[in-house]
Amino acid sequence: MAMDMVVLAAMVPKEAAMVLELEEDHLGLVLDKADMADKEKALEDNGKALEDNGKALADKGKALVDKGKALADKGKALADKGKALADKGKALADKGKALADKGKALADKGKALADKGKALADKGKALAEKEGLDQEALANSGMAIPIVSIMDTRRPDRRHLP
Repeated sequence: MAMDMVVLAAMVPKEAAMVLELEEDHLGLVLDKADMADKEKALEDNGKALEDNGKALADKGKALVDKGKALADKGKALADKGKALADKGKALADKGKALADKGKALADKGKALADKGKALADKGKALAEKEGLDQEALANSGMAIPIVSIMDTRRPDRRHLP
């Protein structure tokens, strides 16, 4: 038994050293686990921050898409308004051309009437000259005929003799 005690006594310091070594390793593992937990929490926080940033970017992207759609709609409305104005301008140009053509036709008609009036005036002048000569010849012969207008034949009180 004494021998057992000696062996046991010899073993105790080895075992004690092993226990101390195990405790140090265990303490290192515990510290490593604490560091790992802190790092995991930091990574988790970073992940949440990145997720929040991603959501914010997605919201900004959606807002930009909506703004782009609104601008496209506004551009389409402006294009439609421009087309309507162009159509209105074309209609006004066509109306102006029609009025110009009508004015030209009226001017041509007026010129024709003026030419006709001039021809009638020339004819009247020729007749007046002929009538004047005839009246002069009759007056010289003593048989002058009074000139009576058309109006004179309708109402006798309006007759005027020369």
